[in-house]
Amino acid sequence: MISDVVLMADLLMRNVVDDEDDRAIDALASRMGISRSEVLRREARNLARRGAEPMTREDLDRSVAIFTDALDEDLMEQAWR
Repeated sequence: MISDVVLMADLLMRNVVDDEDDRAIDALASRMGISRSEVLRREARNLARRGAEPMTREDLDRSVAIFTDALDEDLMEQAWR
């Protein structure tokens, strides 16, 4: 007896990518050690989540705290050595 039922949505996209894009997606998947389908699944998930939650003042403050030194030329020069 099967106890779990898994629903799977199929997505067919025609004429979306050209050969160059296809190769780039495959190269990315290879570098990540995953399949092309998994790359596209992850990107679709990220796309669906974009804008799901509005940015708050706390989000902006956290970004400022994280990237404060990004414009410090001396620090960035040291970081790339």
